[in-house]
Formats: sequence, structure tokens, C-alpha cells
Amino acid sequence: MKKHIQLHFLFPRTIIRWIGSISCSMLLFLACTYGSAFGQTTVTGKVTDMTSGEALPGVNIIVHGTAIGTATSAEGMYTLNVPADADTLVFSYIGYVPQNVAIGGRTEINVRLQSQAISGQELVVTAFGVQRQKRSLGYSVSEVGSEDLSTVKQTNVVNSLAGRVPGLVITESTGGVGSGTRVIIRGNNSLTGNNQPLYVVDGVPVDNSGFGSAAGSGTGEYARNDYGTGISDINSDDIESISVLKGPNAAALYGSRASNGVVLITTKKGRANRGMGVSYSSNFTMENPMILPKYQNEYGQGTQGNTYTDLANLKNHGGSWGAKLDGSNQLYFNGETVPYAAQPNNVKDFFRTGGSMINTIALDGGTDQATVRFSYTNTQVSAIVPNSDLTKHHFNLRGFVNPDYS
Repeated sequence: MKKHIQLHFLFPRTIIRWIGSISCSMLLFLACTYGSAFGQTTVTGKVTDMTSGEALPGVNIIVHGTAIGTATSAEGMYTLNVPADADTLVFSYIGYVPQNVAIGGRTEINVRLQSQAISGQELVVTAFGVQRQKRSLGYSVSEVGSEDLSTVKQTNVVNSLAGRVPGLVITESTGGVGSGTRVIIRGNNSLTGNNQPLYVVDGVPVDNSGFGSAAGSGTGEYARNDYGTGISDINSDDIESISVLKGPNAAALYGSRASNGVVLITTKKGRANRGMGVSYSSNFTMENPMILPKYQNEYGQGTQGNTYTDLANLKNHGGSWGAKLDGSNQLYFNGETVPYAAQPNNVKDFFRTGGSMINTIALDGGTDQATVRFSYTNTQVSAIVPNSDLTKHHFNLRGFVNPDYS
């Protein structure tokens, strides 16, 4: 037989009221917690480039661990409704280092993104300084960075593009140091007109016609001088990158002058919010003739197998159609008689060991509002031909002010 025992507890009325009070408080706490968990906070701010201070449009801003996000406007501004329990915002942009920023209860978060090098040169500078992904373009673009230009410095920075850009033919002038260079992209387009590309430095077209053998007719004359071109005056240490736009489609925005292509040169800017920076670089090179023509050393100066017996003909005629070099005494340029013998190393001994010394010092810095960069470069060049020397002094000052700064 089973017995059922029933227990009855009697609570005083005060205890029942106390339990009811606790239940109401618990419900109120849960309601507040629920409302806090699903509440939102509005966060605003501006995203700029860390180096130049320029506003960055189209930057992706996402709440970490969620699909909640937005993008910056053309002025770099953004507004985002963030859940109250969110703790981190993720800022990402093509060509820049992604950045995670803690919210920390703030309602205004301004971010500066640092640019990064894109492997394989995926990001290139196109017309008017706009950066685009290389694979998204409908034309060919080649870009050369500052490191490639400064590894072995040239007195004419265009010469540094040799072998680095497909379809680019560079012909250096024989005028010696400081002379101009002829650049052709994908062959000649005209039989009589100019075939060289348009040069644009920081958005400004540069006249590269030159003076002397670099321009005009009669470029094959021996007595012409070559004073270089406009591009030969640019210092390679001041260049951030060079982009070569090939074909008429690439250069359409620059008009008919760019029908032969465009060489875009972007110079370096000052760095924002990094204090004053000082950099120094030095480059020294030496050169000698690698290959010399082969000369015959059997017959000397003269004509029809005879040597010149008068000084006037000797000075005015340089043909080597004289008698065989037998070592006999013959008339020389100074009016004396010397042995009529071969000088197998006379051309080799004429050239000397050339050298160039290029030193650059640069100062840069700035704030969110403005950046500045100043550089000085001293160039000392001695060519392999005696009495062919070059001395140049480069002074460069570039400042940038952010008009959107507030």
C-alpha cells in the first residue's frame, strides 16, 4: 500500500509581496538588457590619406563580424549606425593597408589610411593622376617605380626606362652628358611629324622639344650642339613613379598631342603626421668604352699609296690611303718628322674612365592640413671623352594643402 503525503507551506503575506517585487525587478532588468543589446549608435567621421591628407572616396567601412557597413562619400565622409554591442570598425580601400579601429563609445572616428605597394603593379596611375586597377583598363599601361629609377641613376631620367617598358625604344644622343634622348612608343606614326610621346609632370604638360640636335632638322650633322630637353632637367630622386600610356585610347583625355602616347611622371610628396623627415642618398658610377671599332694598322695617312709632304694637305685630309707603315721618318701635324709607324692603341688611349657622382638630400613633413617636401641634388659628371663634363644643381620644393580640412 502506497501512502501519499502532501505537504502544505503557508507563507506570510509579506514574503509573497517580496517575491513579487523581485520578479518585477528581474523583468525590468531583462527588458533593459534586451533593449541595450539591440540598440544602435550613430558613428560619423572622415577618411583621408596618411601621406597627402587627401580625402578618400569609396572606402569600405564594416562593423567587425557583421554585414553592417557603408562607404565614404566623394569628400571622404561617412555615417554608420552601429549596434551598441559592436566594438570594432574595419576600414578597407584598394591600394591601402586595412585598419581595425576600436569604437570605444565614440560617435566620431576620423581615420588616416596608409598606402601600400600592390604586388604585380596592379594599381597604376592613369590620366590626370587617377589610380586604377591595371586589369580594369582597356589599354596597355606600364609603370616604373622610384626604386628602379634610383638604383643606377642617369643624368637623364628617361634613359632609366630602357629595358623596363615593353614597346619603348630609347635612342640616346651622341652629344655626350646632358644631351637629349629620343623616345618612341610602338614605332613611328608619322613620316614627317613628331613621333615622340607627350610628357606630363604632376598633371602639367612639359615641352620636351629641346634645343640643338634633339630638335629640328639636320640631326645627323657633326657640328650640331645638344643642350638637352625639358625632361632631362628632372631629378630622378624627386620622382615617385612613371606611367607609360600606350596608344590613342590611353591618351584620349590629353588630346591630339598625345597621339604618340603619354609618359606620366608623378613626383614625391611630403609625409603627413610623421614629423620632419630627412633622407640622404649618394650614387657613384664609373664607365669605360666596352667595344671599339677594329682599325687596320698596315697603311697610313695619305692618298693613292703616297703620304702627304705638305702640312696643309696633311691637316685637311684624314684618309688612310697612303703608303705602308714602314717606320720611315715622315711629316707630322706639328711640322716635325716622326717615324711613320702604326699606333694600335691611339683610339683606346684617347678615351678616359668616366664617372658620375649624384648626391641628394631631402626634407619632408606635414600635418593633416598641409605637407611639404624640399630636396637638393648635386650632380658631377665626367664623360669618357676628355673636356666633356657636366655640373648640375637641382632644387625642388613641393607643397600640398588639403582644402577639405576642418
